[in-house]
Amino acid sequence: MKIEDASHLPPVRNDAVDRASSDAASGKAPVGSLPAGADSLTLSADAAITLEAIQKAAALPDIRQDKVEQVRKLLEQGEVGQNNETLADAIIDSLIDE
Repeated sequence: MKIEDASHLPPVRNDAVDRASSDAASGKAPVGSLPAGADSLTLSADAAITLEAIQKAAALPDIRQDKVEQVRKLLEQGEVGQNNETLADAIIDSLIDE
């Protein structure tokens, strides 16, 4: 799965949820265990996995420097970027898909 820009997604941070998750991870209290009378939230396993994936994706750098260097080397070696028609088609396709 490729996530190019998650800026359109609402923020997933919630102090109470983060505290409860952190407490659960450290063994302090189970997730969803809050003081009596407080609001609570219990995440399904799928929701918890999704939340973790979103948080990890948001923590990734915007530019993957290792990939930039890899493609730069391929360009210097002449292994990519030789077919202008293919490049033009890819640019047009990407603009149409937006």
